[in-house]
Amino acid sequence: MDTLQAQGYTLVWFESKTTATERWLTQTYEATTSHSLWLSSKTWSVLRKLFKKPIKALLLLPHPSRWFYFWQVLRPHSIEDQVQKLRKVLASLGPEKNIHVLAHSAGARMASLLADAPTVQKIIGFGYPFKHPDKPEEKERTQHLAHVKKPFLIFQGLDDEYGGQEVPHKYPLSPTIELSFLHTNHDYENIAHSEWVQVCARINAFLSR
Repeated sequence: MDTLQAQGYTLVWFESKTTATERWLTQTYEATTSHSLWLSSKTWSVLRKLFKKPIKALLLLPHPSRWFYFWQVLRPHSIEDQVQKLRKVLASLGPEKNIHVLAHSAGARMASLLADAPTVQKIIGFGYPFKHPDKPEEKERTQHLAHVKKPFLIFQGLDDEYGGQEVPHKYPLSPTIELSFLHTNHDYENIAHSEWVQVCARINAFLSR
């Protein structure tokens, strides 16, 4: 992000109320339950995992403005719902903007569904979720990728559990889609600094065309 800003790009970060609450809740949970004065670390670790959801629910109770989160967890919004929210965000930025969308995982999937938005020029995705590792193939994840008309650069880990080096041989992809493989997994753990440097250079070249 710092590299893109240094190149003169204006960055707009989209975060839904649900995501913001999840982030706040996780941070509060970690700070509140980081250690116990009375129990051993091993026992406390087991209890934290066992009562994680009830503890988070108790943390939310004193904050009525965040109670909507209970309903969101019980009935999470679909990908289509999220895409509609993003379309409204794009529209709010104005029709004269030239927008590039950068996202990870499910966000990359949503970004691919925004390729028809008139202000979206290019898309950059990290760890596209081609197939959920615990589910059978879902056509809605990939069938539209054969018809994407905007330039779409996907950085995919060779060991990504949502789709690795087999991706270009397994799924029909539009000629506008470029795949760049990295030595990492879906969460980009332990990726080498030298590869991040190459990623930044590839993004700059992609956006400069």
